[in-house]
Amino acid sequence: MPADAEPTTALPERVALAALALALAAAPAFAETAPSTGDAPASKPAPTASEVTVTAPQEPVKTSIDRRSYDVTKDLQGGTGSVADVLRNVPEVSVDLDGNVSLRGDRGVTILVDGKPSTLFSGPGSGQALVSIPAGQFARVEVLTNPTAALRPDGSGGVINLVTRRTAPPGTTGTIRITGGPDGRWNTGLVLNRKDRKLTVSAFAGVRHDVDRYDTRDLQTSLGPAGDVTSTVDDTSHGDGTRNSGYVRLAADYDPDARTRLSAILTAFGSASETDSSDHRVGRDGLGDVNNLYDTAGRQRFGFDSESFEADWRRTFAGQDHDLVVSLQQSRNANDSRGQTANSIALPAAAPTFDRRRRTDVFNETTLKADFRTPRPGGGELKAGLDVQWEADSLDNDAVNGAAAADSPFDPGQHDRFDFDRAIAALYSTYERPFGRFTVLGGLRFEATHLAFGQAGSAGRTVRDEARLYPTLHLGWRFDAKRQLVFSYSQRVSRPAAPSYDPFVFAYGPFYRSRGNPGLEPQRTDQYELRFDMERGGRAYALSGYYRRSQGGVTDVLTDLGGGVLLSTSANLVSSRSAGAELTASGKLGRTLTLNLGVHGGWTEIDASAAAQLAHREGLGAGGNLTLGWQASRKDLIQLDVHVMQAEVGAQGVSPASAYANIGWRHKFSDKLSLVVSAVDVAASSNSTTRIDTAALKQTSRFDSHRRTAFVSLVLGFGQGPKRAPDFDFETGGR
Repeated sequence: MPADAEPTTALPERVALAALALALAAAPAFAETAPSTGDAPASKPAPTASEVTVTAPQEPVKTSIDRRSYDVTKDLQGGTGSVADVLRNVPEVSVDLDGNVSLRGDRGVTILVDGKPSTLFSGPGSGQALVSIPAGQFARVEVLTNPTAALRPDGSGGVINLVTRRTAPPGTTGTIRITGGPDGRWNTGLVLNRKDRKLTVSAFAGVRHDVDRYDTRDLQTSLGPAGDVTSTVDDTSHGDGTRNSGYVRLAADYDPDARTRLSAILTAFGSASETDSSDHRVGRDGLGDVNNLYDTAGRQRFGFDSESFEADWRRTFAGQDHDLVVSLQQSRNANDSRGQTANSIALPAAAPTFDRRRRTDVFNETTLKADFRTPRPGGGELKAGLDVQWEADSLDNDAVNGAAAADSPFDPGQHDRFDFDRAIAALYSTYERPFGRFTVLGGLRFEATHLAFGQAGSAGRTVRDEARLYPTLHLGWRFDAKRQLVFSYSQRVSRPAAPSYDPFVFAYGPFYRSRGNPGLEPQRTDQYELRFDMERGGRAYALSGYYRRSQGGVTDVLTDLGGGVLLSTSANLVSSRSAGAELTASGKLGRTLTLNLGVHGGWTEIDASAAAQLAHREGLGAGGNLTLGWQASRKDLIQLDVHVMQAEVGAQGVSPASAYANIGWRHKFSDKLSLVVSAVDVAASSNSTTRIDTAALKQTSRFDSHRRTAFVSLVLGFGQGPKRAPDFDFETGGR
């Protein structure tokens, strides 16, 4: 389907499922690993019957019945890139240049670190963290499109688990990187590891300065009840700003004996940006005559801070066959957004006005987890656990509109304080058992949820309590050591965040308003998947087909309030369905080429015809990514990345597909010193378009991010032990 075409192709679900089943049955396929949560101090039990390790040269891939795991220690981005850079080169993952992560076109993705939730990467403001934080601390990326009951059922798209490096050679090792680019861009990073007998200490730190520029154009048409044009708006804007960020992670593992490990992890991240913007707006009436001329000049400031502390106790019992892990984690995310706009009104003639706004969001989460694993007769394995989380979110909104001066006090009538509390207590159990070539992995998770929210200081609060079971099932058939077929099912939930519930109407300048919906319900998703894995010639392949059906999905709704003012709020869809297929390949192509390839395509249908402003929509889309590396000589490596973001079907319109490409070269002077030159978005194609098409409103919005740039980086390794060749980063030239 052309990028600018509206999705109209119908595809009944029975035909879709039958076609996927036939395609998978005719395809070739592969397998391995147990869930990873970092290296335990004691040895692990032998792999179960469903586990086979496929070690494709330069890019080891492990596949088990519930996940695919990619070694990123040899990935070029793993050496000097951000977390987003590494994820972009994982065949099953898509990440745009703003850090928005999706699996098979679905942005409902939960990101874990060592099997535990991370508010830094999945909470409010997480996109800033993903594109800024160094990836060198992570050893593997695990992709779970249908997770078991051992993990939270949050997110419709699936789970990505980042597995940290938890081992180091004796002594002190480290890496220093310094990177520079045009327009004053720079970043620097440090990785330091120290291992001394029973104690291992690691430190990761990075500081970064970026330049942000953008241009947008919105074309808006308002329609009357008879479909006649009542008004049009042509709005163009430009922004020019800077962004600074810093990150520190300190981790310590202490092994008092061969079967016990005590761990402590402290992370801190901060980001601050400031952007000057200008806007020119031309409004016309239904006859095409200009009746509105606005020019605005403004400044926006955004700050994001995140801190977390985690303490773990791991114990292996009874001949190293039984493991117990207990962890306690406390996290805090704080977003602070401030903006001010001066408005010059030429038509209709009026005196200048001034708008000022402030919005803060402070999110705290405490998590207590206990996980137990024990082998069972016949090669089986039982897992059970407790997972309790407490969330507390506080929103503060202030604004003043039409004021004459920048120092005008906030309007008391536009002050809002919204408190949101959610507690979830969960018990889970999974049991895996091989029966010859056939393996069964079943799981059940019980969650009790308590939700309370409302305006601070008000007499009453909305309270909701719920108890639900979330079943999961994985069935695997192993043809041989290199081929495996897996069917899986899971039930997922997507819970709206606090701002989606807040009914306060918040003004972003004179023409845009946003409001939450206190009546929102969570989205429920049933997902089925059939996957065929194969290893051949040192390359790992996977072909999968999936079908998802969701009830009550949360979507943004844009409403024309008249006079060119738009209101964005949220609503629950009646239902949605999607089906598709995905092909991945990783490994060597000949002696000097390496490949990571992921291609996916699918169909989406949204049934929202019963909701105001929404309608029934469906369409096809495709996306994927390609990473091709060429070892031109013993000291020179060239790598090309191509990324295609899948078109997204929405309840009010469509976002067409977009694409961008990066290229880089690394020259290795020695085992400790490398030079990296990289170019980002070489075709200047990292732009996005969104279309709204309803009976009352037509709108096309284009966003040009101006991300094309280049970097030069020096990477120096030091210390004892074997050195991994420092690698390069296409997006930022740095770690």
